[in-house]
Amino acid sequence: GYTGLTVGTGLMDFDFTGIPVMYTISGNAGAAKASLHVTGFDPMIVDESGKFSFEVPYNWSGFVVPELAGYTFIPENAEFRQVQADRVFDFTTQAALVNISGNTGIPGVVLQITGSDPLTSGEDGSYRFTVPFDWSGSVIPALAGYVFSPASRTLDHMQADQVLDFSASPETFTISGNTGVAHAAIFYSEGSPVGADDSGAYSLTVPSGWSGIVSVSADGFSFQPAEQAFVNVSENRIQDFVPEPLATATPLPTETPVPTQTQLVTDTPINTPSS
Repeated sequence: GYTGLTVGTGLMDFDFTGIPVMYTISGNAGAAKASLHVTGFDPMIVDESGKFSFEVPYNWSGFVVPELAGYTFIPENAEFRQVQADRVFDFTTQAALVNISGNTGIPGVVLQITGSDPLTSGEDGSYRFTVPFDWSGSVIPALAGYVFSPASRTLDHMQADQVLDFSASPETFTISGNTGVAHAAIFYSEGSPVGADDSGAYSLTVPSGWSGIVSVSADGFSFQPAEQAFVNVSENRIQDFVPEPLATATPLPTETPVPTQTQLVTDTPINTPSS
């Protein structure tokens, strides 16, 4: 483990200094500017091509551990035992991946992911996918008939696993308009009646895909149209109704009795002339 002079015969009172034998460990880290953590040494940085080289003393034992954000190394480290010769060791790398997972609230939701193919959530609404280290992008859930909160999630420079949950609610649309009559009653299939306001305006809410009939009622009026059918509503709709006053019957005039002359007949004795 040391180099020095050979002691000849006849020499006395002569001191020698031993110099430890050093060996070189070299190789390639697989990525430029990676850090190497070496047992017993300060961290060192590999060059632009990923190459490294350092010396260790005779019989050195320890670990060499490469590290660089965004990469995983294969193997994760190299162990050396009782080094007594120069050694060469190379690492390989692959881009590090981070996980995005969560729940969409309902099954079958299609997730649009920046830079990736669409993904569909499972029967319990869960999903999971991986993206490269430092990925930036958006995750957008979509399913016909539903709206999601939040509508999308955007991530910047991801360097750790993330959990993104969404909540789903049935999508709804409004049918609105004016009845022309204040406080008219609006009836619609599978819903409770709605009252128009002072100006005759109304608005009712139906689920996405709703089909049914809307009609209006108010005392003293008929309406055009009498009712309106809707099929598979997929957007907000406007429907006005035109009121028409109902005709009222005119009462016949009351006949006033016409007075007539009436002769009163009584049993009044008739006076006869005396003879």
